[in-house]
Amino acid sequence: MATEIEKKYGIKDLSAIEELPILEKKIITQNYIAVQDMFECRIRHTHIIENNTQEERENFASFYEKELYEMTFKTGKGTVRQELTEELPQEQYNRIDEFLPYLPIVKIRTVYDFSKYGTKEIEVDEFKIPHGVCFAEIEFPNKKTLKEFNPPDFLGNELTIRNQFFWHEVNNFRVG
Repeated sequence: MATEIEKKYGIKDLSAIEELPILEKKIITQNYIAVQDMFECRIRHTHIIENNTQEERENFASFYEKELYEMTFKTGKGTVRQELTEELPQEQYNRIDEFLPYLPIVKIRTVYDFSKYGTKEIEVDEFKIPHGVCFAEIEFPNKKTLKEFNPPDFLGNELTIRNQFFWHEVNNFRVG
């Protein structure tokens, strides 16, 4: 199990983020199996659609040519949580997804180089379902980097705690 240290933010000025170099772009479809106060379990299908350089595409061709199917468990609350992710075969992912009574969440995630702000990258999620939601996520290598981080002006309010409750609300949208 790994420790995840992250913060989520609203975005005041998306154009400022879009000026940063793109590291990768992917389409993510995910559905939540369980969301409670200190626990969540989700399945996710990730399809990488763009990398930054030809060299990256050549060096990681076998990885980027396949799509990822995963199940993730998270425990804890706030900026520091425990996370366990296991890869799933596509058939198993499909069986679980068909069983769930909820609409999936579909988003385009663009990963930008964020090194000039003291951490490796920033992920911007633009949601297609539910439509119109957009926020940034920053993962930190340790608590010291988290504590020293000063968000740039183009980021809005911190949404870390609010975001965890958002998924519970999204899961109330049932199919049919």
